[in-house]
Amino acid sequence: MGKLRKILLFTVTSLWLSATTSLTYGQGNFAGVELTITLVAGNVYMVQRPGGRR
Repeated sequence: MGKLRKILLFTVTSLWLSATTSLTYGQGNFAGVELTITLVAGNVYMVQRPGGRR
C-alpha cells in the first residue's frame, strides 16, 4: 500500500505544479498596453484598446 500511495502523491504533486506554473506564465506582459476609457451613458463606461486579436 505504501508504494501506491507514493505513486499517487507524486502524480498529484506533478499535476498541481504543472497547473500552477502554466497559470503563472499565462498572464503575459501588459506593460505596453494602452487603454481608452469612454463614457457611454450615466455610469456605463467602455474600455477599449487599439488593434484587434493577435
